[in-house]
Amino acid sequence: MGKRSSRRKNASMLDSDDDDTASSSSTAVSDATVSVWETEDLHGKVQGSGTKLLDCVDALFEKRGSTREKALSAIVDAFINNLQYEFVDKNCVTLLHRCLNSIKKGSSKEISLASRAIGLLALTVGCGNNAAEILEHSIPPLSQTLKSGSESTMSSVLDCLAVVTFVGGNDPDVTEKSMQIMWQIIHPKSGLNVSASKTVPAVLTAAISAWSFLLTTVNECNINSKSWQESISYFSNLLDKEDRSIRIAAGEAIALIFEMGQLDKLCGEDRRYSDSSVHEAEDRYAYIQGLKGKILSQVRNLSVEASHKGLTKKDLGSQRNLFRDVVEFLEDGYCPETSIKIGGDTLNTTTWSHLIQLNFLKRFLGGGFPKHMQENELLHQVFEFIPKKQDSGSKQFLTSGEKRLFKSPNSIVNKARTQLLNKQRMLSQDRNAGHFAVGDCLVGDFFDFNRKQDGVPLSGYACVPAATQDLWNRLFSAGYKADVSILTDNCGVINAHASILGMASPVMKSMLKHSRGRGRRRSITIQGVPHQAVQVFIRFLYSSCYEQEEMNKYGLHLLVLSHAFVVPHLKKECERRLELTTENVVDIFQLSLMCDAPRLSLFCHRLILKSFKIVSATEGWRVMKQSHPRLEKELLESVVEANSRKQERAKKIQEKKIYLQLYDAMEALLHICKDGCRTIGPHDKDLKGDQAPCSFAACKGLELLIRHFARCKMRVPGGCVHCKRMWQLLELHSRLCAEPDNCRVPLCRNFKERLQQQNKKDSMRWEILAKKIVSAKNMAGARLFSLANAVCA
Repeated sequence: MGKRSSRRKNASMLDSDDDDTASSSSTAVSDATVSVWETEDLHGKVQGSGTKLLDCVDALFEKRGSTREKALSAIVDAFINNLQYEFVDKNCVTLLHRCLNSIKKGSSKEISLASRAIGLLALTVGCGNNAAEILEHSIPPLSQTLKSGSESTMSSVLDCLAVVTFVGGNDPDVTEKSMQIMWQIIHPKSGLNVSASKTVPAVLTAAISAWSFLLTTVNECNINSKSWQESISYFSNLLDKEDRSIRIAAGEAIALIFEMGQLDKLCGEDRRYSDSSVHEAEDRYAYIQGLKGKILSQVRNLSVEASHKGLTKKDLGSQRNLFRDVVEFLEDGYCPETSIKIGGDTLNTTTWSHLIQLNFLKRFLGGGFPKHMQENELLHQVFEFIPKKQDSGSKQFLTSGEKRLFKSPNSIVNKARTQLLNKQRMLSQDRNAGHFAVGDCLVGDFFDFNRKQDGVPLSGYACVPAATQDLWNRLFSAGYKADVSILTDNCGVINAHASILGMASPVMKSMLKHSRGRGRRRSITIQGVPHQAVQVFIRFLYSSCYEQEEMNKYGLHLLVLSHAFVVPHLKKECERRLELTTENVVDIFQLSLMCDAPRLSLFCHRLILKSFKIVSATEGWRVMKQSHPRLEKELLESVVEANSRKQERAKKIQEKKIYLQLYDAMEALLHICKDGCRTIGPHDKDLKGDQAPCSFAACKGLELLIRHFARCKMRVPGGCVHCKRMWQLLELHSRLCAEPDNCRVPLCRNFKERLQQQNKKDSMRWEILAKKIVSAKNMAGARLFSLANAVCA
């Protein structure tokens, strides 16, 4: 055991400059890994530890199935309990291809674990190119497993296919392809190996749930009427099944289809095109109306179904509750409203679409659902959910440059926060006089609000009931018994009520408290922003609502006012609604630092890095360069660091391509020497022009090199450049060959004997090269390097 550990340590030292060292598959590392995994329980040890997760990925290269199962189980636990952003950023491709390899060749348990790991990987990666790549590589093996796999793995594979398509399916055609795969399991047609009578209820339920989950993302215009009619009719038949889970899944799917308005669309189409074939259209319209009546009768019966043998009260209650909601929706159009507590926040759903998404993701994530809902940005976008932690700067994955810019004690953010606190302390003396300004200057002085924005209009209003909104708006507009006068620029006056202002803003409450001695009518002065912006701000304090046009016009002013008067919910809305462009990003970035809005400043910083050439040419950058040279210096340092990371990544990709080319050359050399390539003949004969190319990509180039090597009169080492390459390839092969005695590659045994006479420096250089070639091919998702077994006769 000590010898193996020492060997593994040396292997790691040889490749310390390579980020992909953990994927190495040398014999010594494999032996040591097997011993460790057999004696240690990794559950609970990989939580939050990148090194342990790398060990788990390394164990996925093992031949022993039980070892891979333990590794996958540990990886799944780690991804469920924590958001592994940093690990995924570096090891996404490796983990994906090792899991796909387990799906292709593993046991039933290994396939289930690998499927769930891929789904969790997609949820962690989020929308983008990586998610699309995961979907592209996952569909073929997943669909093949659904056709030929066992019934015990189909549910997990269906869940995986649904999740990766939900995250990475930006193209409607790709989503439709996944839904077609699921529909073949739900409704098997003639010619397939699967029959409806043989489908296990659990698999059928999983397929319907996955299909409905993807249906929530589909635009109804992309599906033809025939498909809708077929699905509705078949789900209606499934409502008569004995299995409760099938009935519930079919009921949710029917409710979702009705919510999308597809049955009404079918009826409308029949009435619209009735002139061409009146009799046929009337028959079809009557059929759809009869189907609608049949479904309504079925769900009514299921909502009041009596208890019978084999059905528990809990199961019966869940069925009744669901179909009561369906009946209420079909008859009155009311969707079920649900709410769940997540930490200190409440997640509400008001549509069948969100309810189905919520139930599916809760079941898929299990105990990790609250953690993901609090920290996973993808789920925040899906459910339009922002936890309270994000109001004060939630945890996000930051690069080293961003950490230095935002988290360092000497960063511009902390310095701006310190200056702001000092200014607020200075204001305490002026509050007794009832005068207020942001900092020791006016709001309009420290930021130019006259700069115009070019962009698409933002959407949405604050979510407040209409009756409540009208009540508070009337109170604000009428100013009945108002006891506070708010003085603004250009001699403007806004009447308000002290009790409402005090409840909405602690700063205003303190200001009003210190102005009690001035009589019954008190006043507050807010200068530096337009009168209309102050009016929108006060109206928000009353009714918590705003107009879209007002937010577009006064968004920056409202952000400053919400920060100065400590109105966090308005501040959050301003951060969400502000539109970032290359023209205004520098100004908004400075403002976000002054107003302590870390989330907004992070998005601004990333946009500056992404479009630095355009941003650096704007007027905002020139103004910042003069007024805040230190901020410009820190931004330039972060840009340089980002470019360095990009160049380093490009360099590693180029090195990986070279290693893959050497791997292909080794395989082609083995193919030529062992099998005998048909395109290579005697070196004194020319190739035929119509000769078919070899299946090995590197065979053609290697063939020309071998022909030159056979004819060259200077083929001694160091003589000819081309012959030198051939000597190097032969020596590289000998480094990778496990049994040189039976190898058919020329000079393999001779090179093995020379290793003992080679100096240590050259030997170590060749070992590093061989190791990187194997690691590069493993990272690309291929099987382990096979020369050790393939060179034998």
